[in-house]
Amino acid sequence: MDPSRPPKKIGVPADLQNDRAQTGFGFKDLKLLTPGLLLLSLHVLNAVLSIVVGLMLIRHPLAGALVMALLLAAYFTVAGIFRIVAALSMRIRGWGWALADGIITLILGILVWAQWPVSGLWIIGLFIGIDLIVVGWSEVMLAVAARSLRLETT
Repeated sequence: MDPSRPPKKIGVPADLQNDRAQTGFGFKDLKLLTPGLLLLSLHVLNAVLSIVVGLMLIRHPLAGALVMALLLAAYFTVAGIFRIVAALSMRIRGWGWALADGIITLILGILVWAQWPVSGLWIIGLFIGIDLIVVGWSEVMLAVAARSLRLETT
């Protein structure tokens, strides 16, 4: 071992071992972003984004409806796929309801894509209502299944 070279630090890549000497601070000094500060930052970002998008929708309602229809199409398509995958991977009692929820959500997303831009004029309220009913019913059925699992274990 060469005494002129500092010992290597375990678990730190070689190119980052001397970061304190090069930059004046090391990885341990980066604890400025605490979980509370991160959460506050996310809330502030959400608030600013909500205000900007809300003002844009008020200023351009028709264009906003068309964009919202595209966003809903993307949301329903992705959410439907995720719900299907989650239902198939869980396979707990009542998983069929979650699977049906995912399939219906995916179909709604595909229907919005197929009818766009006309769908932007009427589909937003209809699909939000349908999705909320399906999600609500799915949650109720999963809660019933979870309650019966809890009763079986006691």
